[in-house]
Amino acid sequence: MITVTNDTKDFIENQKGEIFIYGAGNSGYWIGYYLNQCGIKFTGYFDRKSYFQNSQCNGRPVFQPQKLKEYEKKSIRVIVSPKAFETVLSDLLFADAKYGFHASMSLILCAWL
Repeated sequence: MITVTNDTKDFIENQKGEIFIYGAGNSGYWIGYYLNQCGIKFTGYFDRKSYFQNSQCNGRPVFQPQKLKEYEKKSIRVIVSPKAFETVLSDLLFADAKYGFHASMSLILCAWL
């Protein structure tokens, strides 16, 4: 199940699961930069662009969206930047239908970039 929130405090402090950023481009870079500055730990990035394969952003690995299958039936948190959020949400809904995130996948849409 995917839930979307705009409550950043609840998302960071109370939601369960590893934190990922979807998108390793400019917006995703800055989201990760500020998470690092605030001492908020996050696991890495998801990005569908092939040129990000086997790379890092803000010292964290960049994964293809197919890696989501490893989180089947687990809780994860994903921060989505607004640049291409329709495409990202489509990818995540497809992964949810295919892999079944029955625990939960919480999303927060970042609007400051």
